[in-house]
Amino acid sequence: MREMYGMNHMTTLYLQIITHGPIDTSVLYAQERHRSQLVYSGQETEVLKCWEHYRSLGGWPVDPRIVDYVYRAGLFYLTQVQWIRLDWALTTALAERWRSETLTFHLKHGETTITLQDVAVLMGLPIDGDAVIGNTSLD
Repeated sequence: MREMYGMNHMTTLYLQIITHGPIDTSVLYAQERHRSQLVYSGQETEVLKCWEHYRSLGGWPVDPRIVDYVYRAGLFYLTQVQWIRLDWALTTALAERWRSETLTFHLKHGETTITLQDVAVLMGLPIDGDAVIGNTSLD
């Protein structure tokens, strides 16, 4: 990012000119092969084709031995999800900004990542209360 300053008797001007692409590529070693390189160079990119596996979600029954734990954790409703609608354009935009080298999304305002708290808020998962613990062996 370059910064420019200008002044006259009426106003003070401060502009930030955002440059495309990474400023420091030493960490982003895969930049030349990354999808974002096409975006930064002004080339058109196609919307990614996403594989939807929602049809198989109903085929994941909860083992009867852990149903009580799943209920107590407030997660049972997730076992009832029948389908998920994907926004392919949004998925494409996020893929263009995801960097596996740093495990972050590179956005205009800076780097960001998705935390477990973000997932909890988006999915409506309970995050209060005691942890559900117990025997991890199903045998």
